[in-house]
Amino acid sequence: MGEELAGQLLKIQQQYPDYVKEVQGRGLFIGVEFNSKNLFPVSGYELCKKLKYRGVLAKSTHDTIIRFTPPVSYENKKQCLNIKLSLYYVKVLPLGNY
Repeated sequence: MGEELAGQLLKIQQQYPDYVKEVQGRGLFIGVEFNSKNLFPVSGYELCKKLKYRGVLAKSTHDTIIRFTPPVSYENKKQCLNIKLSLYYVKVLPLGNY
């Protein structure tokens, strides 16, 4: 499951390299680092609040890094869509093909 989540996040990174700087992790513990210049004025904390509202557990670190720690009931593609929609709604990413 972690590989699938990381793979989906890497696809988002490839689509939006100006916004997503790096994706890395192990298992279901995955971190996403955003480009601080393009993230401003939104903080990682604000992104995490939006993600929580959509059922995605995450923790902000250093304002530009988000650590994902999904629950055991992770729903893979739906979870990744919720992540992307949350980032769109706080105006960090354009909506794209979703």
